[in-house]
Amino acid sequence: MIRSGRWKLVYHHGHRPELFDLSEDPWEENDLAERPSHAAVRSALMEKVLADWNPEAIARLQVQRREEHALLSAWARQVAPLEQYRWPLKSDDNWLT
Repeated sequence: MIRSGRWKLVYHHGHRPELFDLSEDPWEENDLAERPSHAAVRSALMEKVLADWNPEAIARLQVQRREEHALLSAWARQVAPLEQYRWPLKSDDNWLT
């Protein structure tokens, strides 16, 4: 998501963007992204939101992490390692449960 002045663009990789004029539509009920009259605003904000990251690379990384999670979870269910053999993890990194 990016906000610039009155404009807010919501980007979901693989889906069309949403564009809102927060001055006229603070509840974001009127998506302007497909209107030709707003193409320049949409294009400028899309350029900004994609400037510093690669959504394809992030999507590939997400797939890889899901596969790793599935593999480690299956291993943990099968092996049931004792707690002293497990390394300390932050709760959000604990794929073994």
